[in-house]
Amino acid sequence: MRTLYLLLITGILSGCNTSPPEKVVKINKMVIPVVQAQPESKSSSDSASLSLYQDNKQQIENVVISLKNEYLHEVKPREMFDVHSQAYQVYASLTKLEQMQQMNNFYYKEHNQTGLLSINQFVNSLIE
Repeated sequence: MRTLYLLLITGILSGCNTSPPEKVVKINKMVIPVVQAQPESKSSSDSASLSLYQDNKQQIENVVISLKNEYLHEVKPREMFDVHSQAYQVYASLTKLEQMQQMNNFYYKEHNQTGLLSINQFVNSLIE
């Protein structure tokens, strides 16, 4: 009887513990890069900055869509506020990606190619 009770408790508790996907963990652990702009030639910098900006924007949007499609289809409202739920972790990742998109916009407006490159490196590591 005691082993049955112990087995039942173990089964219940293990069902409550869901670990978030590796991509979500990686996003949640990231630190959004804050990089000072380096003085560069304006003409070559504009086209390179635009290319990096558009690439970063598209890749971030693809990751956001991927996370939403894979993990947020049938989310219950209480899961969104449960710190231990997978849905909560995914929403935290989406928030980080939104912050990264804002920094991408800022770096583009400031013509900060170094900042755009740092975002590009991180986003590329998510896709690999």
